[in-house]
Amino acid sequence: MMNRNGRTGIAWLTGLRAAASLWLCCAASCRAGEKSDNGGHGQGTSFARIVIDPTVGWHRPPEGKDFGLTLVPPKDKGIAVPRKLWVQRITKRIPALRNPASWQQLAKELGLDPKLRKVGGHHRFVRTGTSEGMTIQGTGQVLTYGDSTPRDWDELAAAAEKNSMKKVKDMGEARVKKLGLWPKGVNMKSAQWGPHVAMVGSKSFISKVSARYKGLVDGIPAAGPGFELEIDTHVNGKLDVMRMRWFETRRYRELPCKTVREAFEALNRGHAMGIPKFRFGKSVHYEGWTYYVGTMAGDYVHPVFKFRIMDPADPKDHGAVVYVPAVKSKYFENPKRQMVSAREVWTERWRKKQAEARAKAKAEADAKRKPGAKTGKRTDAGTKSKAGARKEPAAPGR
Repeated sequence: MMNRNGRTGIAWLTGLRAAASLWLCCAASCRAGEKSDNGGHGQGTSFARIVIDPTVGWHRPPEGKDFGLTLVPPKDKGIAVPRKLWVQRITKRIPALRNPASWQQLAKELGLDPKLRKVGGHHRFVRTGTSEGMTIQGTGQVLTYGDSTPRDWDELAAAAEKNSMKKVKDMGEARVKKLGLWPKGVNMKSAQWGPHVAMVGSKSFISKVSARYKGLVDGIPAAGPGFELEIDTHVNGKLDVMRMRWFETRRYRELPCKTVREAFEALNRGHAMGIPKFRFGKSVHYEGWTYYVGTMAGDYVHPVFKFRIMDPADPKDHGAVVYVPAVKSKYFENPKRQMVSAREVWTERWRKKQAEARAKAKAEADAKRKPGAKTGKRTDAGTKSKAGARKEPAAPGR
Protein backbone atom coordinates (compact mmCIF):
# COMPACT_ATOMS: atom_id res chain seq x y z
CA MET A 1 0.00 0.00 0.00
CA MET A 2 1.05 3.54 -0.65
CA ASN A 3 0.05 6.31 1.76
CA ARG A 4 -1.24 9.57 0.33
CA ASN A 5 -2.03 12.75 2.24
CA GLY A 6 -5.46 13.93 1.14
CA ARG A 7 -4.87 17.51 2.27
CA THR A 8 -2.11 18.17 -0.20
CA GLY A 9 -3.92 16.78 -3.26
CA ILE A 10 -2.36 14.72 -6.01
CA ALA A 11 -0.21 16.33 -8.68
CA TRP A 12 0.10 13.83 -11.50
CA LEU A 13 3.11 15.47 -13.08
CA THR A 14 5.18 15.35 -9.90
CA GLY A 15 4.03 11.82 -9.25
CA LEU A 16 5.78 10.34 -12.27
CA ARG A 17 7.84 7.53 -10.85
CA ALA A 18 8.84 5.88 -14.08
CA ALA A 19 11.68 8.24 -15.00
CA ALA A 20 13.42 7.86 -11.66
CA SER A 21 13.45 4.07 -11.91
CA LEU A 22 14.93 3.86 -15.38
CA TRP A 23 18.60 3.79 -16.32
CA LEU A 24 18.37 5.88 -19.44
CA CYS A 25 20.16 9.16 -19.73
CA CYS A 26 19.04 10.58 -23.07
CA ALA A 27 16.69 10.02 -25.98
CA ALA A 28 19.46 8.69 -28.20
CA SER A 29 19.97 5.78 -25.80
CA CYS A 30 17.05 3.88 -27.27
CA ARG A 31 19.28 2.65 -30.09
CA ALA A 32 22.53 2.26 -28.18
CA GLY A 33 24.54 -0.76 -29.23
CA GLU A 34 22.19 -1.66 -32.04
CA LYS A 35 22.52 -1.26 -35.79
CA SER A 36 20.56 -2.34 -38.80
CA ASP A 37 21.69 -5.58 -40.40
CA ASN A 38 24.67 -4.81 -42.58
CA GLY A 39 25.43 -7.91 -44.58
CA GLY A 40 27.37 -11.06 -43.92
CA HIS A 41 26.42 -14.72 -43.49
CA GLY A 42 25.00 -15.01 -46.95
CA GLN A 43 21.58 -13.42 -46.45
CA GLY A 44 22.30 -9.93 -45.16
CA THR A 45 21.98 -10.59 -41.42
CA SER A 46 24.58 -9.50 -38.88
CA PHE A 47 23.05 -8.24 -35.65
CA ALA A 48 24.64 -5.84 -33.24
CA ARG A 49 24.78 -6.66 -29.56
CA ILE A 50 21.65 -6.72 -27.43
CA VAL A 51 21.55 -4.16 -24.62
CA ILE A 52 20.35 -5.61 -21.31
CA ASP A 53 18.98 -3.79 -18.25
CA PRO A 54 20.51 -5.81 -15.37
CA THR A 55 18.90 -5.63 -11.95
CA VAL A 56 21.81 -7.33 -10.18
CA GLY A 57 25.61 -7.20 -10.34
CA TRP A 58 27.10 -7.67 -13.80
CA HIS A 59 30.60 -9.11 -14.17
CA ARG A 60 32.53 -10.74 -16.99
CA PRO A 61 34.78 -13.75 -16.39
CA PRO A 62 38.52 -13.12 -15.93
CA GLU A 63 40.52 -12.84 -19.16
CA GLY A 64 41.00 -16.25 -20.74
CA LYS A 65 38.68 -17.97 -18.27
CA ASP A 66 34.99 -18.75 -17.88
CA PHE A 67 32.45 -18.49 -15.06
CA GLY A 68 32.98 -22.11 -14.01
CA LEU A 69 29.27 -22.90 -14.39
CA THR A 70 27.81 -26.40 -14.69
CA LEU A 71 24.87 -27.25 -16.95
CA VAL A 72 22.29 -29.48 -15.25
CA PRO A 73 20.17 -31.68 -17.56
CA PRO A 74 16.51 -30.58 -17.39
CA LYS A 75 14.22 -32.71 -15.26
CA ASP A 76 11.24 -31.68 -17.35
CA LYS A 77 11.75 -33.34 -20.73
CA GLY A 78 8.82 -31.35 -22.13
CA ILE A 79 10.63 -27.99 -22.10
CA ALA A 80 10.78 -26.77 -25.69
CA VAL A 81 14.15 -26.49 -27.43
CA PRO A 82 13.30 -24.87 -30.77
CA ARG A 83 15.40 -25.39 -33.87
CA LYS A 84 14.39 -22.10 -35.47
CA LEU A 85 12.88 -18.86 -34.13
CA TRP A 86 11.79 -15.52 -35.55
CA VAL A 87 13.76 -12.34 -34.96
CA GLN A 88 11.28 -9.45 -34.81
CA ARG A 89 11.77 -5.99 -36.24
CA ILE A 90 10.44 -2.98 -34.32
CA THR A 91 7.94 -1.12 -36.50
CA LYS A 92 6.63 1.42 -33.98
CA ARG A 93 7.81 3.03 -30.76
CA ILE A 94 5.60 4.78 -28.23
CA PRO A 95 6.67 7.48 -27.73
CA ALA A 96 8.57 8.05 -30.98
CA LEU A 97 11.37 10.16 -29.54
CA ARG A 98 12.92 10.85 -32.94
CA ASN A 99 9.67 12.05 -34.48
CA PRO A 100 8.34 15.15 -32.66
CA ALA A 101 5.76 15.64 -35.42
CA SER A 102 4.08 12.43 -34.25
CA TRP A 103 3.65 13.95 -30.77
CA GLN A 104 1.77 16.91 -32.19
CA GLN A 105 -0.38 14.63 -34.34
CA LEU A 106 -1.29 12.56 -31.29
CA ALA A 107 -2.03 15.72 -29.32
CA LYS A 108 -4.48 16.81 -32.02
CA GLU A 109 -6.16 13.38 -32.00
CA LEU A 110 -6.58 13.68 -28.23
CA GLY A 111 -8.08 17.14 -28.53
CA LEU A 112 -5.09 18.82 -26.92
CA ASP A 113 -3.45 22.09 -27.87
CA PRO A 114 -0.70 21.02 -30.33
CA LYS A 115 1.57 23.82 -29.08
CA LEU A 116 4.62 22.21 -27.53
CA ARG A 117 5.60 23.29 -24.02
CA LYS A 118 8.81 22.32 -22.24
CA VAL A 119 8.41 21.53 -18.55
CA GLY A 120 11.45 20.43 -16.59
CA GLY A 121 13.16 19.02 -19.66
CA HIS A 122 10.02 17.16 -20.79
CA HIS A 123 7.65 18.00 -23.66
CA ARG A 124 4.05 18.69 -22.71
CA PHE A 125 0.74 19.28 -24.46
CA VAL A 126 -2.34 20.43 -22.53
CA ARG A 127 -6.08 20.61 -23.00
CA THR A 128 -6.98 24.29 -23.11
CA GLY A 129 -8.62 25.51 -19.90
CA THR A 130 -7.99 22.28 -17.99
CA SER A 131 -5.29 20.52 -15.96
CA GLU A 132 -5.33 17.58 -18.37
CA GLY A 133 -2.43 16.88 -20.68
CA MET A 134 0.17 14.61 -22.26
CA THR A 135 3.91 14.58 -21.54
CA ILE A 136 6.76 13.03 -23.55
CA GLN A 137 9.67 12.16 -21.28
CA GLY A 138 13.00 11.84 -23.08
CA THR A 139 14.57 10.55 -19.86
CA GLY A 140 12.83 7.23 -19.46
CA GLN A 141 11.28 7.22 -22.96
CA VAL A 142 7.79 7.40 -21.48
CA LEU A 143 4.51 8.89 -22.69
CA THR A 144 2.22 10.04 -19.89
CA TYR A 145 -1.35 11.27 -19.97
CA GLY A 146 -3.08 12.56 -16.88
CA ASP A 147 -5.25 15.06 -15.09
CA SER A 148 -4.03 17.01 -12.06
CA THR A 149 -7.39 18.60 -11.26
CA PRO A 150 -7.87 18.74 -7.45
CA ARG A 151 -10.05 15.88 -6.24
CA ASP A 152 -13.16 15.90 -4.12
CA TRP A 153 -12.04 13.72 -1.22
CA ASP A 154 -15.55 13.25 0.13
CA GLU A 155 -16.59 11.96 -3.29
CA LEU A 156 -13.63 9.57 -3.38
CA ALA A 157 -14.34 8.31 0.14
CA ALA A 158 -17.93 7.51 -0.87
CA ALA A 159 -16.84 5.86 -4.13
CA ALA A 160 -14.30 3.70 -2.27
CA GLU A 161 -17.17 2.03 -0.39
CA LYS A 162 -19.03 1.17 -3.61
CA ASN A 163 -16.37 0.20 -6.15
CA SER A 164 -14.08 -2.82 -5.91
CA MET A 165 -10.46 -2.52 -6.98
CA LYS A 166 -11.11 -4.69 -10.05
CA LYS A 167 -14.01 -2.48 -11.09
CA VAL A 168 -11.80 0.60 -10.75
CA LYS A 169 -9.07 -1.11 -12.77
CA ASP A 170 -11.61 -1.94 -15.50
CA MET A 171 -12.82 1.68 -15.57
CA GLY A 172 -9.25 2.85 -16.05
CA GLU A 173 -8.76 0.46 -18.95
CA ALA A 174 -12.00 1.67 -20.54
CA ARG A 175 -10.90 5.31 -20.23
CA VAL A 176 -7.52 4.67 -21.87
CA LYS A 177 -9.21 2.76 -24.69
CA LYS A 178 -11.71 5.57 -25.22
CA LEU A 179 -8.81 8.02 -25.52
CA GLY A 180 -7.31 5.77 -28.21
CA LEU A 181 -4.13 5.22 -26.19
CA TRP A 182 -4.51 1.49 -25.51
CA PRO A 183 -1.52 -0.15 -27.28
CA LYS A 184 -1.45 -3.33 -29.34
CA GLY A 185 -0.16 -6.54 -27.81
CA VAL A 186 -1.01 -6.01 -24.14
CA ASN A 187 -0.59 -9.19 -22.12
CA MET A 188 -3.80 -9.09 -20.09
CA LYS A 189 -2.67 -12.11 -18.06
CA SER A 190 0.23 -10.01 -16.76
CA ALA A 191 -2.08 -7.42 -15.17
CA GLN A 192 -1.27 -6.64 -11.55
CA TRP A 193 -3.04 -4.02 -9.50
CA GLY A 194 -3.05 -2.60 -6.01
CA PRO A 195 -4.44 0.27 -3.93
CA HIS A 196 -3.22 3.75 -3.04
CA VAL A 197 -4.42 4.77 0.42
CA ALA A 198 -5.36 8.34 1.33
CA MET A 199 -5.60 9.82 4.82
CA VAL A 200 -8.14 12.58 5.39
CA GLY A 201 -8.17 13.57 9.02
CA SER A 202 -8.38 10.32 10.96
CA LYS A 203 -10.06 8.45 8.13
CA SER A 204 -8.20 6.28 5.64
CA PHE A 205 -9.59 4.83 2.42
CA ILE A 206 -8.51 3.58 -0.99
CA SER A 207 -8.31 6.66 -3.23
CA LYS A 208 -7.11 5.05 -6.45
CA VAL A 209 -5.96 1.80 -8.00
CA SER A 210 -2.70 1.35 -9.90
CA ALA A 211 -2.58 -1.37 -12.57
CA ARG A 212 0.47 -2.54 -14.52
CA TYR A 213 0.70 -4.54 -17.73
CA LYS A 214 3.44 -6.17 -19.82
CA GLY A 215 3.54 -6.83 -23.54
CA LEU A 216 3.41 -9.69 -26.02
CA VAL A 217 5.81 -10.21 -28.90
CA ASP A 218 4.31 -12.38 -31.63
CA GLY A 219 1.90 -13.70 -29.00
CA ILE A 220 4.69 -14.59 -26.56
CA PRO A 221 4.92 -12.88 -23.12
CA ALA A 222 8.08 -10.79 -23.32
CA ALA A 223 10.78 -10.57 -20.65
CA GLY A 224 12.62 -7.40 -19.75
CA PRO A 225 11.54 -3.90 -18.67
CA GLY A 226 11.03 -2.48 -22.18
CA PHE A 227 7.24 -2.79 -22.15
CA GLU A 228 5.60 -0.56 -19.56
CA LEU A 229 1.93 0.33 -19.23
CA GLU A 230 0.71 1.66 -15.90
CA ILE A 231 -2.72 3.16 -15.26
CA ASP A 232 -3.68 4.97 -12.05
CA THR A 233 -7.45 5.39 -11.72
CA HIS A 234 -9.35 7.16 -8.97
CA VAL A 235 -12.04 5.08 -7.30
CA ASN A 236 -14.71 7.32 -8.84
CA GLY A 237 -13.56 6.14 -12.30
CA LYS A 238 -11.62 9.24 -13.30
CA LEU A 239 -8.16 8.74 -14.78
CA ASP A 240 -5.31 10.08 -12.68
CA VAL A 241 -2.32 9.24 -14.89
CA MET A 242 -1.29 6.70 -17.51
CA ARG A 243 2.37 5.95 -18.22
CA MET A 244 3.49 4.00 -21.28
CA ARG A 245 6.60 2.88 -23.14
CA TRP A 246 5.67 0.44 -25.88
CA PHE A 247 6.84 -1.29 -29.04
CA GLU A 248 5.11 -2.88 -31.99
CA THR A 249 6.92 -5.53 -34.02
CA ARG A 250 6.60 -7.73 -37.06
CA ARG A 251 8.42 -10.88 -38.07
CA TYR A 252 11.77 -10.18 -39.71
CA ARG A 253 13.66 -13.44 -40.25
CA GLU A 254 13.40 -17.01 -39.02
CA LEU A 255 16.88 -18.21 -38.09
CA PRO A 256 18.44 -21.41 -36.75
CA CYS A 257 18.94 -21.57 -32.99
CA LYS A 258 21.79 -22.61 -30.77
CA THR A 259 21.49 -25.92 -29.01
CA VAL A 260 21.09 -25.73 -25.24
CA ARG A 261 24.74 -26.75 -24.89
CA GLU A 262 25.87 -24.00 -27.29
CA ALA A 263 23.79 -21.42 -25.45
CA PHE A 264 25.24 -22.56 -22.13
CA GLU A 265 28.79 -22.28 -23.50
CA ALA A 266 28.08 -18.74 -24.71
CA LEU A 267 26.85 -17.86 -21.22
CA ASN A 268 29.72 -19.57 -19.41
CA ARG A 269 32.35 -17.84 -21.56
CA GLY A 270 30.86 -14.39 -21.00
CA HIS A 271 29.61 -13.97 -24.57
CA ALA A 272 26.06 -13.22 -23.37
CA MET A 273 24.99 -11.73 -20.02
CA GLY A 274 27.32 -10.97 -17.17
CA ILE A 275 26.47 -12.44 -13.77
CA PRO A 276 27.07 -11.53 -10.08
CA LYS A 277 30.36 -12.77 -8.70
CA PHE A 278 28.66 -14.88 -6.04
CA ARG A 279 27.04 -16.87 -8.87
CA PHE A 280 30.38 -17.95 -10.34
CA GLY A 281 30.83 -21.72 -10.24
CA LYS A 282 27.13 -22.52 -9.68
CA SER A 283 24.67 -24.76 -11.50
CA VAL A 284 22.66 -23.68 -14.56
CA HIS A 285 19.19 -24.93 -15.51
CA TYR A 286 17.52 -24.40 -18.91
CA GLU A 287 13.93 -23.12 -18.60
CA GLY A 288 12.74 -22.51 -22.16
CA TRP A 289 12.68 -19.45 -24.39
CA THR A 290 10.99 -16.07 -24.76
CA TYR A 291 11.63 -12.61 -26.23
CA TYR A 292 13.64 -9.95 -24.41
CA VAL A 293 12.66 -6.29 -24.71
CA GLY A 294 14.88 -3.81 -22.90
CA THR A 295 14.52 -0.08 -22.33
CA MET A 296 17.36 0.46 -24.80
CA ALA A 297 15.83 -1.67 -27.53
CA GLY A 298 17.46 -1.28 -30.93
CA ASP A 299 15.90 -2.08 -34.29
CA TYR A 300 15.20 -5.73 -33.44
CA VAL A 301 13.68 -7.85 -30.71
CA HIS A 302 15.51 -11.14 -30.25
CA PRO A 303 14.34 -14.52 -29.01
CA VAL A 304 16.36 -15.64 -26.00
CA PHE A 305 16.93 -18.84 -24.08
CA LYS A 306 16.15 -18.55 -20.39
CA PHE A 307 18.50 -20.09 -17.82
CA ARG A 308 18.46 -20.04 -14.04
CA ILE A 309 21.69 -20.04 -12.06
CA MET A 310 21.32 -21.77 -8.69
CA ASP A 311 23.47 -22.77 -5.76
CA PRO A 312 23.12 -26.57 -5.41
CA ALA A 313 24.28 -26.32 -1.78
CA ASP A 314 21.43 -23.97 -0.83
CA PRO A 315 17.95 -25.56 -1.03
CA LYS A 316 16.35 -22.16 -0.36
CA ASP A 317 18.08 -20.48 -3.31
CA HIS A 318 15.53 -19.33 -5.90
CA GLY A 319 18.30 -18.60 -8.37
CA ALA A 320 19.01 -15.79 -10.82
CA VAL A 321 17.45 -15.69 -14.29
CA VAL A 322 19.80 -14.96 -17.17
CA TYR A 323 19.25 -14.86 -20.93
CA VAL A 324 21.26 -15.96 -23.94
CA PRO A 325 20.43 -14.99 -27.56
CA ALA A 326 18.70 -17.98 -29.12
CA VAL A 327 19.90 -17.58 -32.70
CA LYS A 328 23.29 -18.98 -33.55
CA SER A 329 26.33 -16.89 -32.62
CA LYS A 330 27.48 -16.44 -36.22
CA TYR A 331 24.56 -14.06 -36.84
CA PHE A 332 26.05 -11.42 -34.53
CA GLU A 333 28.62 -8.83 -35.53
CA ASN A 334 30.74 -9.89 -32.55
CA PRO A 335 29.96 -13.45 -31.42
CA LYS A 336 31.99 -12.82 -28.26
CA ARG A 337 29.81 -9.85 -27.26
CA GLN A 338 26.25 -10.80 -28.13
CA MET A 339 24.90 -8.95 -25.08
CA VAL A 340 26.09 -5.92 -23.11
CA SER A 341 24.69 -4.10 -20.13
CA ALA A 342 23.44 -0.53 -20.27
CA ARG A 343 26.25 0.42 -17.90
CA GLU A 344 28.85 -1.05 -20.26
CA VAL A 345 27.37 1.05 -23.07
CA TRP A 346 27.57 4.21 -20.97
CA THR A 347 31.13 3.39 -19.91
CA GLU A 348 32.16 2.94 -23.55
CA ARG A 349 30.57 6.25 -24.47
CA TRP A 350 32.26 8.04 -21.59
CA ARG A 351 35.67 6.63 -22.53
CA LYS A 352 35.10 7.55 -26.16
CA LYS A 353 34.25 11.13 -25.19
CA GLN A 354 37.33 11.32 -22.97
CA ALA A 355 39.53 10.05 -25.81
CA GLU A 356 37.98 12.53 -28.23
CA ALA A 357 38.55 15.37 -25.75
CA ARG A 358 42.22 14.39 -25.33
CA ALA A 359 42.70 14.13 -29.10
CA LYS A 360 41.10 17.55 -29.60
CA ALA A 361 43.29 19.13 -26.93
CA LYS A 362 46.40 17.61 -28.50
CA ALA A 363 45.40 18.82 -31.97
CA GLU A 364 44.88 22.35 -30.67
CA ALA A 365 48.25 22.28 -28.91
CA ASP A 366 49.99 21.00 -32.05
CA ALA A 367 48.33 23.73 -34.14
CA LYS A 368 49.93 26.40 -31.94
CA ARG A 369 53.38 25.02 -32.72
CA LYS A 370 53.81 26.36 -36.26
CA PRO A 371 56.80 25.24 -38.37
CA GLY A 372 59.78 27.59 -37.90
CA ALA A 373 58.37 29.22 -34.76
CA LYS A 374 61.00 31.04 -32.68
CA THR A 375 61.84 29.06 -29.59
CA GLY A 376 64.83 30.96 -28.09
CA LYS A 377 67.39 28.35 -29.11
CA ARG A 378 70.43 29.00 -31.32
CA THR A 379 69.55 28.85 -35.01
CA ASP A 380 73.18 28.60 -36.14
CA ALA A 381 76.65 28.60 -34.65
CA GLY A 382 77.36 31.67 -32.52
CA THR A 383 73.98 33.25 -33.23
CA LYS A 384 70.84 33.48 -31.08
CA SER A 385 67.31 34.04 -32.21
CA LYS A 386 65.79 37.42 -31.49
CA ALA A 387 63.43 35.92 -28.93
CA GLY A 388 66.28 34.32 -27.02
CA ALA A 389 68.95 37.05 -27.35
CA ARG A 390 70.26 38.62 -24.12
CA LYS A 391 72.28 41.82 -23.69
CA GLU A 392 75.66 41.07 -22.11
CA PRO A 393 76.56 43.31 -19.11
CA ALA A 394 79.56 45.70 -19.50
CA ALA A 395 82.88 44.47 -18.12
CA PRO A 396 83.88 45.96 -14.73
CA GLY A 397 86.14 49.04 -14.89
CA ARG A 398 85.22 50.08 -18.41
